[in-house]
Amino acid sequence: MLVLRKSGFSPLSTRASPLVVEPGDELVLLDSTWQEQYFKHIAGLKAQGVKLTAVVYDIIPLTHPEFFQKRLCDIYAKWFAWVVEHADGFACISRTVRDELREAVAGRIGQERSERLTYSYFHLGSELDLRENSGGTPGELADVFADPASVFLMVGTLEPRKNHAYVLDVFDKLWREGSESKLCLVGGIGWKCEALVDRIRHHAHAGSKLFWFAKLDDDGLDYAYRHADALLISSHAEGFGLPIVEALQRGLPVMAGDLPVFREVGGDFVAYFDLTDPKSLKALVTSYQRDKADLAPRPPAEWRWIDWKDSANQLVAAATSGTL
Repeated sequence: MLVLRKSGFSPLSTRASPLVVEPGDELVLLDSTWQEQYFKHIAGLKAQGVKLTAVVYDIIPLTHPEFFQKRLCDIYAKWFAWVVEHADGFACISRTVRDELREAVAGRIGQERSERLTYSYFHLGSELDLRENSGGTPGELADVFADPASVFLMVGTLEPRKNHAYVLDVFDKLWREGSESKLCLVGGIGWKCEALVDRIRHHAHAGSKLFWFAKLDDDGLDYAYRHADALLISSHAEGFGLPIVEALQRGLPVMAGDLPVFREVGGDFVAYFDLTDPKSLKALVTSYQRDKADLAPRPPAEWRWIDWKDSANQLVAAATSGTL
């Protein structure tokens, strides 16, 4: 096969034909299209009359550049400048991102030009209720949940935006007051987190009340969701908030920072705390420790979410009509 490829033979060419576009066709940039090597080709399709809809997951590198490496922010800013000049519309993964994007685009190209574009949104789907656990649970993870102490779970890469330090500060106060509750962190090492990693690794309660799993497979994550007492999510900013969906779909109570996007996804099924006031999270955790009762207005058992088919249908509607 190597010899055939060097001679110019491609198996794909025997099954595929060149893409032919016509005016009125639609191109949806579904995933990351930040790489400059795609810009020229996409612009060429646009010149042939193809409608261009860009899917936007978030604009956090623009609104909160302090949470990222400068190189990533530069790449994103270059992409954003390019896409607002070429896109006919945008499909965002939440209503919150749509509203933030509309404001950002108007600030970049002016209100009049911005209003010529379409802004829509759809929600990501989830089918975790169909997943079957193979039973491959790590022994150390199972030990975290072996005694009656409450276990509070955080899921997400260690990076400044996820705001782990806020939660650690709260639990440090709880532990000083004699709480036996545990905090279990699941997520790999990201960026700008050297001090946080050092704090976790050298914490006085590391391995007894504070646990960190940097690498956990799907079975392990599923086990943690199903055995924890509550999920905590304290991000400064998000485009969606997938852990909320993952937790509620398994019946796990959720405590989340009071962000518009978290209220959009979690609604009345989540208990919210003030990200500017750690006492509000401390009060929620203390109340839960005492009563073992969900603090949200509605229980997780009543929560429902769309599947991927519904999500795809929403995206098609968003891309073709721009009305969502």
